[in-house]
Amino acid sequence: MAKAISRREFLVMALGAISLLRGRRKAMARGSSLQVLPRGFPRERIKDMDPATIDNRELEIDPIESFGVMGTVMEVDPEGYRLRVEGLVERPLEFTFEGVLELPQVERTVLLICPGYFAYNARWQGLDLWRLLKRAGIRPEARRVAIHGADHFVHRFGLEEVRRARMLLAHKVNGLQLPVKHGRPLRLVAEGIYGDRWVKYVVAVEAMR
Repeated sequence: MAKAISRREFLVMALGAISLLRGRRKAMARGSSLQVLPRGFPRERIKDMDPATIDNRELEIDPIESFGVMGTVMEVDPEGYRLRVEGLVERPLEFTFEGVLELPQVERTVLLICPGYFAYNARWQGLDLWRLLKRAGIRPEARRVAIHGADHFVHRFGLEEVRRARMLLAHKVNGLQLPVKHGRPLRLVAEGIYGDRWVKYVVAVEAMR
C-alpha cells in the first residue's frame, strides 16, 4: 500500500514545484527577451532596432568596407598616445599604445547600431574595460565611469552598465587594425548600447561619483 502523504509533506512538495516552475518561467523569459536575428537579416531593418533586444550570434560578420562612420574623424599620433585610468581609483594607470597591446586581450562579436542610419556586425579585439578598472582599483564611492575621447567627446556610464554591457576598448576589428575613421587607436565597444555612445579615440577612463 502506498504511504499516505501528510498535509505538511504535500505543502512542502507543492511549494517546491511552484518554485521550480517559477524558476523555469524566469529562465524562459530571459531567453525570449532577445530576438535572435538569422543570417542574412537585412541591415536596413536592424538600423531601426534597439540593440538591447537583439541576439546577434547567427548574424554574419560584415566587411570593414561596408561600415558606416559617425562623429568626428581625426588622427591621433600613436607615438605620443597615452591611455589614462584615473579619478576615483586606488592606482591611477597610464599606458602607451604598445603597453595597451601587452595587456590581456579579449575578442567579442558585437553589433553596432547607429539609430536610423546604419548597422553592422563585427568582431572586436581589445581590453576588457571592467577588468582594466579592477586593475586600477575602483574606490567604494565611485558610481559612474566617464570615457573621454581625444576629440573631447565624453560619455558617462554607471558601473553596473559597464560590467553588464561587457565593454571593451578595441584596437582591432575583424582581425585588422582599427581604421582611423572608426576610432584608432582605441574605441569603446558596448554590447546592447547604441553606437552613438561608443566613444572613439579613447584617451582616458575616469571613475567618478
